[in-house]
Amino acid sequence: MTDSEYEATKQKIIALADKWQEALGLKWWRIKYVYYREGIPGTEDSKYAVLGQASVKWEYQHGTIEFNVMGLAAESDEQVERVVVHELMHVFLNEARETGKDWLKHEERVASSLTDAFIWVRDTFGKGETQKDTEA
Repeated sequence: MTDSEYEATKQKIIALADKWQEALGLKWWRIKYVYYREGIPGTEDSKYAVLGQASVKWEYQHGTIEFNVMGLAAESDEQVERVVVHELMHVFLNEARETGKDWLKHEERVASSLTDAFIWVRDTFGKGETQKDTEA
């Protein structure tokens, strides 16, 4: 991977992460993005190339999302966007991994956050139109 290929792919990821972090209502979260030129360390034993990986401390509303820039450079723009959005979904879903007697509280908070996020997306980008409205 050349320096220019790395930089172009990294800039694409940065633009998508910024767009979707805002669109999903996650701008108040402290999310650090890390870009690896030749794969995410510790994922080399994976059967498949790991394109993105998130680690989240939901109780403090911060996390880190790592990207495999070389792997993403080989993907379509649509797939790169899907990886970015997928990793941001882990911000919402991570706390649902918690076990114990209070798991329902976590599930309810995640459901509430996703509700707020998708209403934010609708209000920000959907302009109140439904799929049926746009087909007419």
